[in-house]
Amino acid sequence: MPATAHYPTNDERESFRNDVQQIFSRAGITNVSVTNTPTGGDAALVYLTDWPVDPEWTLPGMAVSGVDRYNLQLAGKAVLFLQNSAIEDSDVLAQEVGHLLGLRHVDPDTAADPNDQSVMDSDLPQGGYLPNFINAITDIFDPFTFHNHNPVYHIRRFVDHVSSVCLAMQGITPGSWDLTSETTGGPNNDPITTVVILGGNEIVGSLFDVSVEKGYDPHTQKLLMFLEEITLTELSQIEFIVREGEYFTLCASLLPGGDPHIVLASGDPYNPENVWTVPIDGSMPAQLQQVTRTPPYYQTIEEGVVTGKAGPVDDCNENDFPDYQDIATGLSQDCNNNAIPDECDIADGTSQDANGNGIPDECECDADLDGNGSVGVSDLLALLVSWGPCKGCPADFDGNGIVNTADLLILFANWGPCP
Repeated sequence: MPATAHYPTNDERESFRNDVQQIFSRAGITNVSVTNTPTGGDAALVYLTDWPVDPEWTLPGMAVSGVDRYNLQLAGKAVLFLQNSAIEDSDVLAQEVGHLLGLRHVDPDTAADPNDQSVMDSDLPQGGYLPNFINAITDIFDPFTFHNHNPVYHIRRFVDHVSSVCLAMQGITPGSWDLTSETTGGPNNDPITTVVILGGNEIVGSLFDVSVEKGYDPHTQKLLMFLEEITLTELSQIEFIVREGEYFTLCASLLPGGDPHIVLASGDPYNPENVWTVPIDGSMPAQLQQVTRTPPYYQTIEEGVVTGKAGPVDDCNENDFPDYQDIATGLSQDCNNNAIPDECDIADGTSQDANGNGIPDECECDADLDGNGSVGVSDLLALLVSWGPCKGCPADFDGNGIVNTADLLILFANWGPCP
């Protein structure tokens, strides 16, 4: 039965506008503007009307134009049937707008009726009522699409156009409804060393809060690096180890503590997921892109390339950086100059580390007790003076709390100039 026309007052309209805007703001969504007077461009229209007189009518609202999964239409129509409860009406209104932006009903509203599903959680732990979009992957699946869903992820991904990697860094993860089609490869034992080379455009000097990740699945990506600040020149000198089929992603901000809206992309970051595979042996164009609020929703601020070099690559400590780079950058030490990180020499038994300080024994000169650069008679005399129980003594080379024959043998083994 047709609804009776309802014409809200200006105060009612402004109250709806404020309430719905706050619901989106509480979810961290910045690219939704609720207005009573749209000014040009595509806009979703919401019609307000009285509750139908049909006694069997139960729907508080409808997304007339349907659920736009990836928010590609940038317009749509919904209707709200007023219930004379401002906060409940605002809740429903936000949900119907959410449908126009791609949200599904995938969370039970009450345990008593699991078929009564919602995209919002309105209950406060201390009691009361405050509508909020759900920020979690729901446990149940949409009975029509057989997908689970994270509403906050979905809107921030496809309305705010924040990359999946940046969302993951904030602990916001997707359900199956929230993923676009992706191409992934299976694990391969052949490593690929990857170098990101970006241009010297004066627009960008440094990136802040930089995270680089890799993985075969957006849910299980591994953080390779996080830096509070790095210049593009410094970034271009870092090599990362990935494997065939693994995603490789970069997310950053232009300002310290700013929004992570800078991504490394190989094309349009809106399609599909800002994650892509590295060439096995060669180069491909890459752009440093900034997410924007207006079509096409990104702008390129740096041009560059990503280069992949097929293995083998030595990575004895399995930190996904080449060993030579660990040594060159100081991430690892190589005191014996054998081009292998010291921690790997100790782990595989190539070097001993009797005192457990992470430095190969051959690189230390503990027996040089007088610090003159060599082990000789004066050091021997110092050891003999400390003979016997002597916990913490410099001459207790093996750290057993006693200066004895074992320590004497260590001193003789190091006799002469220190290495």
